[in-house]
Amino acid sequence: MSEVASGILHNVGNILNSVHTSSSMIMNNASGLMIPSLEKLVALLKEQSGKLQDFFFRYCQWQRGARVFAGGDSNAKRPAIRHNP
Repeated sequence: MSEVASGILHNVGNILNSVHTSSSMIMNNASGLMIPSLEKLVALLKEQSGKLQDFFFRYCQWQRGARVFAGGDSNAKRPAIRHNP
């Protein structure tokens, strides 16, 4: 019976150690966050709150380097984008 209790306590200790390690890693990573940038992001999202779907769609297009041609043919060939080294 004492071996079972000892095994259970060992497993509980392993879990607590994992939780402590994970929380330490989270705290270390969170301390490096740029809070002013986060505040700007929150303000931007609040500003775009009524049209978030369109906002994220356009942002994803911008990230991929796509160009949005207003009123143009959707099958039109898009110009190549050059990336400077």
